[in-house]
Amino acid sequence: MTISISLFAQPGPPNKMNKEERRAKIKAAKVAFITQQIALTPKEAEKFWPVYNQWDADKKAIRQKNKIDKKMTELSDKEAEVFILNRLAAEEDLVKLDKDYYFRLKEIISPKRILKLQKAEKQFRKKLLRRINQNKKKKRKGGKNRPMNPPGGEYNNH
Repeated sequence: MTISISLFAQPGPPNKMNKEERRAKIKAAKVAFITQQIALTPKEAEKFWPVYNQWDADKKAIRQKNKIDKKMTELSDKEAEVFILNRLAAEEDLVKLDKDYYFRLKEIISPKRILKLQKAEKQFRKKLLRRINQNKKKKRKGGKNRPMNPPGGEYNNH
């Protein structure tokens, strides 16, 4: 199965696609990639994606709470300590959240497929970062933005 979506190249001037459009295309590519990698049936997908999307939103909310408003070099020792302790608490919250959602997902797909899900998420992130970095390098060299297939645009079942 091959899916190809252009992320950073659109008709017209380069980079005219706004942030939300890029996010939507990346999300669609991620859904397709994960669906294929863990072999979700349409019936499973109907149950899986609402749970997965809520889990993703919950993780994002926890991470957002722990953003630094200043550069690290501008933090006092007290502010740095507060940040570190908050980050550690956030990491604990993420572990609890992952455990909770593991049990929710286990009602929809098997533990083995949950492991495949974890692997697929890592593969997708790795491929996406690699392609973004390649695109940035080409821009620095004065090259045009090349069409970027989202990770999983071409599936390999390794």
